[in-house]
Amino acid sequence: MSAQLVGWTALEYGGTTVSSGNTTIRQALSNSDGEVFIIGQGSSVGDAPTLTLFGQEHAVCPFKANMSQSNTNFIIAKTDKDFNPLWTSVSNRGNFDNTYAGLTTDDGGLLLVVSGKHADQNRLGDNKVMQFTGTNGTGLSWEETYNAAVSKKYGAIIRYSAAGEPTLLAKLYTSDAASTSMTFCDLKTDGTNYYLLAVLNPGLVIGNDTIKSEVLDAEGKVLGSLVIVKFDKDFKMLSYIKTGGVTVSSSSASLTCANNKLYLATSVAKANAGDNVTLGTQSVAMTPTNSALFAVLSTDLQCEKLTLIEGTNENSKNTFSLNSMEVVGDNAYLSGFFMGGIKTDAGQLTNTGTNNAFLLQLDIAAGKCVKGVQIGTSAGIATAQCLLTRGDSLYQYYYDWGQPAGQARIFLQAYDTDLNMGATYPLIKASAMEAIFGASIAGNNLVYTFRTRATLSFVADDSQSFTSANKQYKGLVAMQTLFPKSTTPTGNTTSTIENNDPKAQKVIINGQLYIRRGEQLFNVLGQML
Repeated sequence: MSAQLVGWTALEYGGTTVSSGNTTIRQALSNSDGEVFIIGQGSSVGDAPTLTLFGQEHAVCPFKANMSQSNTNFIIAKTDKDFNPLWTSVSNRGNFDNTYAGLTTDDGGLLLVVSGKHADQNRLGDNKVMQFTGTNGTGLSWEETYNAAVSKKYGAIIRYSAAGEPTLLAKLYTSDAASTSMTFCDLKTDGTNYYLLAVLNPGLVIGNDTIKSEVLDAEGKVLGSLVIVKFDKDFKMLSYIKTGGVTVSSSSASLTCANNKLYLATSVAKANAGDNVTLGTQSVAMTPTNSALFAVLSTDLQCEKLTLIEGTNENSKNTFSLNSMEVVGDNAYLSGFFMGGIKTDAGQLTNTGTNNAFLLQLDIAAGKCVKGVQIGTSAGIATAQCLLTRGDSLYQYYYDWGQPAGQARIFLQAYDTDLNMGATYPLIKASAMEAIFGASIAGNNLVYTFRTRATLSFVADDSQSFTSANKQYKGLVAMQTLFPKSTTPTGNTTSTIENNDPKAQKVIINGQLYIRRGEQLFNVLGQML
């Protein structure tokens, strides 16, 4: 199948005296109608800063007067299924962190969980904690006097309507004056309730409840924990569960709802022999190497299984960064990058050079890592950022700096559920430490986000390119066709696949039997779809 570029845009900063700035688009979330929500941030220094997306310039918030630090603002945009912008919202008060979580809603809207400093800490200092523009002129404004003795960071759960109007659903605070961190990792729903995955460092205040980490170091200092907080449909907190034992505080942890269960995956730092991590009634022994944890929970937040996926030290190298998770049937699939080794039942993945991307298959019932595959060489860094599913196929979004400069270096790799490699789709040609972030499947299209400080071009249309004129990092998002448009025969009513074709495989998609040959699907009569 040939890919076509549907559209793309870059997030640019500007302003009257803005001297420097970087932008990033970390998420591009799609809903069942193929609409896309773009979530980006811009960090700039100077007066009257702006952010421009789809050619439209928006005023955002500067940092405190006479200060050289940058102020980080949000920009949220919605597009139709053809990548035409429908509305845009920006923050014009607040200084935000880059750890946030988004989730599309069934009514065409968006949920967004953010954290940051009070607006008193920027140039437009007032009693506004944060403020977001809306489409009807009202927007969202949270006013509260800044009190560093109470909370140094503020969090908010925001709902955007389908038309782009934001509403504040819940306020979150750090647990005490010593708290300078508020990190949100993921937000998911089981169709009735919502589940927020966050880092306690050391704690959060939600309504009248304070949730604090109970992990201490040898001197009694509180260390980080992961917490899953369950909310009802109106974002009233119902319950929570948190890790204990040794510290677990990775911001790249992932949460998934499937099969009436919750699944948690996170990187975990090396620990001393005899140390354990606990989650509810479950406990697992740690190792002296960076590894990963996988947990199965009920929707009532009872932990049913806790598994360690062990990393190993090879040639003094041991990195295990888990960035994404998907659940398909009885298996979970974990994606990220590593150095050193990863133990699986089928043998160890080993890499003693630079980062390699990995994809792991876990048998959920057995609680073990069945097998894994890796991408990359010892000569160039390869990192997988996002894992997607469509039917019975897995798609891993990754970059490979080991490829020659000016050639394709950002890719989408297809796999079946047994981790057999399918087609490799080159997406971006680049040459200067490009990075990737989120991706999603919108109807028959792939939407993906990335960043550059130099020049890049699109494999699907080499005439389309982008150059960062001032060598600052700029975030981009693109949409391109990639998938078959239907499961209806394309007009040919005779069989186009031979009987006993050795390359043909039977597959089940949404309960229906099909035949796959490479990346092409056929119905049971052998007719091409």
